[in-house]
Amino acid sequence: MENQPDRAAPTEQPKAKFRPSRWPGWIWAVPVAALAIVGWLGGRSLFLSGPEVTVRFQSAGGVEAGNTKVRYQGMNVGQVEAVHLEKDLQHVDVKLQLQSDMDGHLGPGTRYWIAGQSVSLSNLSSIKSAIAGPHIEVDPHPGDTVAKVNGLPNTPVIAEKQPGQEFVLHTGQRGSIERSTPVYFHDEQVGEVTSVTLDQIKRTFRITAFIKAPYETLVHPDSRFWKAGPVHLATTPSGPSLEFQSLPAVIQGAIAFDTPDSAAAAHLPPKDTAFTLYPDRQTAENAPPPDAVAFTVTFPAQQTGLPVGAPVLLIDTPVGSVTRSTLEYNAAAGVLHTQAIIAIAPDRLHIIDAGPKPGTDPRSRVDSMIRDLVRHGLRAEMAKATPLIGAPSSACTWSPAPRTPRSAPAIPHPSQPRPAPAWTRS
Repeated sequence: MENQPDRAAPTEQPKAKFRPSRWPGWIWAVPVAALAIVGWLGGRSLFLSGPEVTVRFQSAGGVEAGNTKVRYQGMNVGQVEAVHLEKDLQHVDVKLQLQSDMDGHLGPGTRYWIAGQSVSLSNLSSIKSAIAGPHIEVDPHPGDTVAKVNGLPNTPVIAEKQPGQEFVLHTGQRGSIERSTPVYFHDEQVGEVTSVTLDQIKRTFRITAFIKAPYETLVHPDSRFWKAGPVHLATTPSGPSLEFQSLPAVIQGAIAFDTPDSAAAAHLPPKDTAFTLYPDRQTAENAPPPDAVAFTVTFPAQQTGLPVGAPVLLIDTPVGSVTRSTLEYNAAAGVLHTQAIIAIAPDRLHIIDAGPKPGTDPRSRVDSMIRDLVRHGLRAEMAKATPLIGAPSSACTWSPAPRTPRSAPAIPHPSQPRPAPAWTRS
């Protein structure tokens, strides 16, 4: 039996140890990155988001949550987050999420309105807004944010911060005058109409016209406003004339005004001063001033159709207008006649060396002049204007001999004080 070498005793093997990795694995990289992006976007949104405002409108006007933007001076400053119909079914609450830049600028007086719903012919940029769709426009004011506010029913014509002054015009016929109707002075647009309302008590329209700075200084207490569009036919000493104000005026009408040279040095009228809006320029120019002298004129029945506001002509020169015209019946004589009150403006007459001296009561000077002219044959008669216009007018014409019985002398109106001219500020 052979001797076998001694076998070495088996050595003990080390045991494996499990060490978990600090990195969860590449498979988790995607969700971790997604969480990081979401967190960054959330933090950024929280950091950049500004105040929330709920605006109540009468209707949604096409506003949609998540799509409609909030704009200021052509820039997006927020968006509509939600639109809710109130329980009364009469209002819509629109929740706005604005940028942080607007914080501190949404205080009391801030205005909101839905823009881009209509097209204004005087503002061609509104066509682009109407095509792009509605958006919420904001007119900010400094102060702490007002969380709930009522929106404007219509787009404001003039921004509140724009310098200028508002004037009130009264007229019996609105015509084509509406919001945004331009206001002109010597063919230069100096303002716009901001509102048109009906006074149910006086049965007249109240028109608010905003004249922007520095043109508001052109308006004086004796300024006269008239409807300037679209096309106006007028009678002048040289014949009929055809007037166009501007292209917007031809389409939607306009308002124009002027100030007599004698009134240009007067003090500026206070805010909300009211004026009469005349139907045309000729009527406005013929309107008598406050110191006009009134006379009563009686015409036979054959001469009818004398309207209030018709010009009074002295040798084809306008010197005043008719302030009242009434058809009367004389029961004792059994005849009809037209009695009119005409008002003559002293500043239209340059009286030289006649009657009281300049600086005295204008009525005394005009009365003296009329008495002398009547003694030399002055008579008042109705006359038709140029056939192209056809508007009747009262013409005071001088003749060297007394006229036929159809003519009528001008008699000083006995009433004192004189009837207020139609153009006097109300």
